[in-house]
Amino acid sequence: MRQLGPKPHWLDVAFAWQASRHPLFEDGWGDEGLLGQATGALFLEGPRPKAVEVRWEGQTARGGLLVKEGRFASPQSGLPQGVETAYLRWVTPARGPGHSACLILAGSREEGFALREAVYGPLVHTGVDLLLLENPFAGKRRGPGQQSAAVRTVSDHLLLNLAMGREAEALLGWLGRAGYRRRGVAGYSMGGFMAALVAARTPEPLAVAALAAGTTPAPVFTKGLLARSVDFSRLGQASGGEEGARARLASLFGLADVLRLPVVARPSAAVVVGCLKDGYVRAEDTRALAAHWPQSQLRWLQAGHVSAVLFHRAALRAAVAEAFRGLWEGPSG
Repeated sequence: MRQLGPKPHWLDVAFAWQASRHPLFEDGWGDEGLLGQATGALFLEGPRPKAVEVRWEGQTARGGLLVKEGRFASPQSGLPQGVETAYLRWVTPARGPGHSACLILAGSREEGFALREAVYGPLVHTGVDLLLLENPFAGKRRGPGQQSAAVRTVSDHLLLNLAMGREAEALLGWLGRAGYRRRGVAGYSMGGFMAALVAARTPEPLAVAALAAGTTPAPVFTKGLLARSVDFSRLGQASGGEEGARARLASLFGLADVLRLPVVARPSAAVVVGCLKDGYVRAEDTRALAAHWPQSQLRWLQAGHVSAVLFHRAALRAAVAEAFRGLWEGPSG
């Protein structure tokens, strides 16, 4: 197994072992028609999605906060039945929404909203409301026959990333129409990478916190601990063996690379956080993301990919708060 730089935190190794019990892409490559259409332009270019209409279906008062549950039709075409409906949670002070809001995107295999609420919920008390989006193919949005959070085909994972991006862009538009003057996007791991991608595709100034993320998912799925969860044996049946499958997967996932996009509109409102004992995301890829955005902040945690979420939550929240300070203090946009 290829090794990523320094020795990873033991929790990363343990989590990778546990996750490998439910392998990724155990049904193979999936829709070859979609894979054949995959280009960099598919992920990095194209029009912004049309406005979405959110249907609110319930709310709960909790500790001075108001938590609302909603859904909307995904602007991404081609999603399977059960995946095409997007679910979200909106967290604001009970007295009413403020002037700043952050869309928090989920990580790989993350289901529901509980983890992100626990990590980022205290931000609401500091004036940053939260919007949480359920990932496609996760939680209430699992696909047909999907028994766990592990995505069953590579083409489904490409659809997942496409839908995440389009839905996030649509929700940032919704936040603007809802009256938020300062908006941001953040996430951890895959959520952090997608936050960076969405921010780079958005012409308006945004606060962006890319946490435990690099510029592209390709090395994460082919070289790091996550690669242990990929069913390369199954993929190799149609790709000339496991090494051929690894190379094809790296090529496909490498099409989505933030380095191919312009610098974010307000780089002084961008914070990139890396973990020095990360067994999933290479430090060099985190550095490359920060270097691509001049004036952004790069912060490091003495943690692994998993332990940072468990034991460094205040630092993750601080990164989001600092990104919003960049919107306050940066040049007018």
